[in-house]
Amino acid sequence: KVIKTKKQKKKSILSILFPSKGDSAGEIIRKIIFIISFAVMVVCLAFVIQYLVENDQNKKRNTYLETVYRSSLSVSNPSSRLDSNISAENENYYTLIAGASKLLEINQDVAGYISIPDTGIDYPLMQGKNDNDEYLKTDIYGNNLRAGSIFLDYRNVFDEVENGRPVKENSDCLVIYGHNMRDESMFGKLKYYKTDENYYSKHPVIELNSNYRQYKYKIFGIFISDPDDNTDTFF
Repeated sequence: KVIKTKKQKKKSILSILFPSKGDSAGEIIRKIIFIISFAVMVVCLAFVIQYLVENDQNKKRNTYLETVYRSSLSVSNPSSRLDSNISAENENYYTLIAGASKLLEINQDVAGYISIPDTGIDYPLMQGKNDNDEYLKTDIYGNNLRAGSIFLDYRNVFDEVENGRPVKENSDCLVIYGHNMRDESMFGKLKYYKTDENYYSKHPVIELNSNYRQYKYKIFGIFISDPDDNTDTFF
């Protein structure tokens, strides 16, 4: 009867998994392939876990921001009318929306707030100062985030105000970017306008607020474009 010690058992297991003296060339190759495959699996698993945790944290963070914005909005503008925050004395005087004020305390790059009711699209609208990469993978807190932020093209003008007066005319076309996330966060649900024939009838309006005014836009057209297309027929 042969009794193996723990040290011998451990050595026996290691010799099965890792190349050892006396192994044939084929056996060594098999073990190396196994080790590489196992390492790749562990790395992939770590990425998946990180992705799921990050998405969960992002959802909680966005829920908090939505609460902060809307609770302040309901207090300052209970009627939710388009002109509810315009001074009665002078309709051309712009006052800061309370919800926007709360978000600006977090980040001065907040340009407004976007929502498509009952879709889950309900986010602060960011705007980089120098390019469109700034918030591509960065959240409102400045943290690196795969989902990034919903952000306005840095060249657009959207209610730029000084001392209660607009200093520039708004852009005719506002371009807003957001990732098509697999968990359907950010702009992940926009695809349903194309794939679900009833989606538009249920969600025909985009609520887009600047930091000073509340606006509603009715969706009139949907098309798919290539972001890398630089030709004249891009649109």
